[in-house]
Amino acid sequence: MSEGPPRYREGTPCWVDLLTDDRDAAAEFYGQLFGWDFAVGDPAAGLYTFCQVGGHSVAGIARRSAGGATEAVWTTYLAVDDAAGAAARIRAAGGVATEPLELAEHAVLLTASDAVGAVFGVWQAGDFPGAELVDEPGSLVWNELVVSDGDRAIDFYHRVFGHGARTSPDSDYAVLELDDQPVGGVLPLRAVEEPIAALGPHWAVYFGVESTEDTLAHARRLGATTVDGPNDTPYGRVATLRDPQGAFFSVVDARDVDPPDGG
Repeated sequence: MSEGPPRYREGTPCWVDLLTDDRDAAAEFYGQLFGWDFAVGDPAAGLYTFCQVGGHSVAGIARRSAGGATEAVWTTYLAVDDAAGAAARIRAAGGVATEPLELAEHAVLLTASDAVGAVFGVWQAGDFPGAELVDEPGSLVWNELVVSDGDRAIDFYHRVFGHGARTSPDSDYAVLELDDQPVGGVLPLRAVEEPIAALGPHWAVYFGVESTEDTLAHARRLGATTVDGPNDTPYGRVATLRDPQGAFFSVVDARDVDPPDGG
């Protein structure tokens, strides 16, 4: 079992949440698929819902705001020490950032888009640092930036968060690093097919499962569709799905997962 540290280092993906019009339907789907339990937050925080595995919060569900995303979508949040300072760096590096918003006492967060248009979140921890369990079935195992201009994206994340990047001679895949530790991937948009490519630049989320095939079959019974895979990779058997409300997410056999090394 891998539990989140007291505070995630700045630039590390620390949290994911689902923006949706129907939190109850989303909870029904993901609760049955991943075995999640749910804790609904304070009304002051908009009844933000924490998804849990064994009492550990692993993801969130939030109601879509007017003028926000046009359909259900998973958002990856990167940890920061100062959300306002991160917003200034994002804008200086060619991105766009909203004003910071307090999620009760849990965190200060904002939504941003990078220099190539991929949307992500920024999470300044209050009393909640982010995912309390990772790299286990039902929890987050990887976050991946899918972009058409990898070099420009890598430069943006280096300027804002200090990420380094590593590639291998025989692959276009890059790994974002902090102190030589992998924290996320960068995948060329040309490497993905429709309908995923139609999303344009985006951050993809990967959840661990015991069996990719069993999860796919269960997800289809619950109304989801398979949009890619299952595919064998050096890091496990991977597939991408679209949930009944339209949000894309990926699953991978958790028992086979090791962080990518740039290969």
